[in-house]
Amino acid sequence: VSRGTIRQALSLLVQEGVLVREVPKGTFISRPPLIQRFLTSVRGVAEVAKGAGLILEDRVLSFGLEKGSARILQVLCQSSPNKVGVLKRLRHLDGIPAVYVISYLPYKIYQEIKDIDFSEHSLFAAIKKRCKLLPLTAERTFEVCAAADEEAGLLCVSPGAPLLSVCSLTSDERQQPIEYYEAKIRQDFSRFSITVREELRFINDQKGGEKDAEELSLKQ
Repeated sequence: VSRGTIRQALSLLVQEGVLVREVPKGTFISRPPLIQRFLTSVRGVAEVAKGAGLILEDRVLSFGLEKGSARILQVLCQSSPNKVGVLKRLRHLDGIPAVYVISYLPYKIYQEIKDIDFSEHSLFAAIKKRCKLLPLTAERTFEVCAAADEEAGLLCVSPGAPLLSVCSLTSDERQQPIEYYEAKIRQDFSRFSITVREELRFINDQKGGEKDAEELSLKQ
């Protein structure tokens, strides 16, 4: 096989996301796109990582009660007390610090799970078991941001490096908030792709419009 054919094959694999080029290190097999599964699932990072074939390790940075800002209290639909559970974690995927996440929990939920070590246990699993609540819906916002100094240090990237910022509000079957989190995800775990398809009715309507225009033109 010629070198040109090999280069062309490698370029195609890079375009399809199977390989990734890291200058000046070389070309490597790309990591599973963690964020892809967030688009269609209510599941937490632990379940998503498992489904993507990644090994998840959590480092709990802090967990306790804090005074909630007016915005956080509003998001959690909590007026009193003004304290919420705050869980900060650095989540490693295949040994790489990939996700820095701050979870905000309603006061009542925090009281039920405050003794659990979340470096060893899933947050959603604990809420299901202790609170008898089932996460049913999630509203998520995605945007690109630059890594602040603290985030850069935790995620082992350069300050100002691009990160994917995800804000998510998960609610139960009664539409009551269970958890609100703000996460920063490394760029190399943030690739995703979508497939779009035209509605058949729209295509037929277009064809019908073109046919009507053609008949009108012939009559004229």
